[in-house]
Amino acid sequence: MRLRVDWSPQAGATLLRIHYLVASDVGAAVHRFAATGEGNLYSYDEDAGIKIRLATETYHAVMTVNREEGVVRVWHLYRP
Repeated sequence: MRLRVDWSPQAGATLLRIHYLVASDVGAAVHRFAATGEGNLYSYDEDAGIKIRLATETYHAVMTVNREEGVVRVWHLYRP
């Protein structure tokens, strides 16, 4: 099932602020995850099984998945 991607205002602002090639890579990785469930995923103990993190070469995305709504929400982008 393909999930819809919803960017928080903070994540969207970061995406617009970074170099367009980097933003393209991050966006493609998030949309690939939404379509296939695949990606370089990890989480920390503090994420409490709710948040997942998707790593790209330069940025990581903090996300939640709501399968009932069919949505991947990207809350935050950061450089590791």
